[in-house]
Amino acid sequence: MLEFLYEVLRPVNLPFTALMGMVTVYWILVGLGAMDFHSEPALDVGDVGHDVHVDGHAEVHHGGEVSHDVGSVKAILQFLHFGDMPSMIIVSVMALSFWTCSMLGNHYFNSDGSFLLTALLFLPNLVITGLVTKVATMPLKKLFKELNRDVEEYKPVVGRTCTILTSEVTDRFGQAQVDTSGAPIVIHVRTYGEATFSKGESALIIKEDKENNIFTVAKLTTTTEQQQQLQEPHL
Repeated sequence: MLEFLYEVLRPVNLPFTALMGMVTVYWILVGLGAMDFHSEPALDVGDVGHDVHVDGHAEVHHGGEVSHDVGSVKAILQFLHFGDMPSMIIVSVMALSFWTCSMLGNHYFNSDGSFLLTALLFLPNLVITGLVTKVATMPLKKLFKELNRDVEEYKPVVGRTCTILTSEVTDRFGQAQVDTSGAPIVIHVRTYGEATFSKGESALIIKEDKENNIFTVAKLTTTTEQQQQLQEPHL
């Protein structure tokens, strides 16, 4: 027991011990009801890489170093199942793996407590943690996918983005697809104002005509001006 406490409190292990301690406190507070635990994924990986410009249109960087970096980050997040389950579960598994690998690595290969050797051990620790997290959360990914399937399918789509399926969208014709954790939802859409759309373009759903089951779409913007205009009563 004393040897274990010695390893836990060694300076080379202390950062990971502190991280593990914070995760433990979080789950204790959740268990006591002091904090809420939501089953909805906290991170939407699909939004990674989008940028909002001054003109108000959301765009994605294509080409160059920025695109490469964004693609790498998105690939790592998807590999670790971020977006498929609550992020805190993934962070907890990562913290446990980091802490365990640090304890074992420094015990067997760094008995002198060298910070230089600890830094060298960090890379294999990072790789092992990534693989452990991937494998350990895979069953949970399937579980949360089933739990969230019905909720996602019946979740209101106003305010969400969609992908245009038809060659064009007019005030009389158009279809779009809304991605969910299960099967995509196909909806009937109409344009707002003078906005024009082509197949494959992303649009923002701003209004629902419940009587006719038709949705109004607009260009992706950072303002709610279009929604406010639609909601204003006509005199």
